Amino acid sequence: IGMGPTRFAANARFPTGHVLKEGEFLRIDMGANCLGFGADFVRCYFLGHCTSRQQDVWNWLNEVEMEIGSSIKPGMTGGEIYERGVKLIERHLPNFPREFIGHGIGLVSNEEPRMNKGNRVEFEPGTAYCTEFSYYLDGGVRLHTEDMYLISETGVEMLTESCPRDLVVPL
Repeated sequence: IGMGPTRFAANARFPTGHVLKEGEFLRIDMGANCLGFGADFVRCYFLGHCTSRQQDVWNWLNEVEMEIGSSIKPGMTGGEIYERGVKLIERHLPNFPREFIGHGIGLVSNEEPRMNKGNRVEFEPGTAYCTEFSYYLDGGVRLHTEDMYLISETGVEMLTESCPRDLVVPL
């Protein structure tokens, strides 16, 4: 969980005693392990309200993340997917500053195929993977969305589809 004084951290693993207040930002990076296999996904929240810019960026990140995640087919490479994802997000956020936009999930939560520039590892049927888009905004708020998918010969299943993605949590 990243919040208050740890909002800059990728993952703040220890309690700080910080009490959340209205308008504050909270980023939750969740994972699990089941039968030796990993899981990973992220959601972000503002308590009570956010700015229109924060909401716009959140909407763009989610729109592109889900479009990329659901469009992967066997034989595509991590590099091809990265190039397409960056092209799509840069319609809204020029010079998108991320070195990767997703990764495989298996015995560890970040493994091949990684979606980064030049990666030639191909996606195969049966591959579990995450697509993720992250953007720093407003003095350190890291808007970050990540979902898990499973690819087959016949299509893609979004494993985290039922996880809400509302940015604002009403008080």
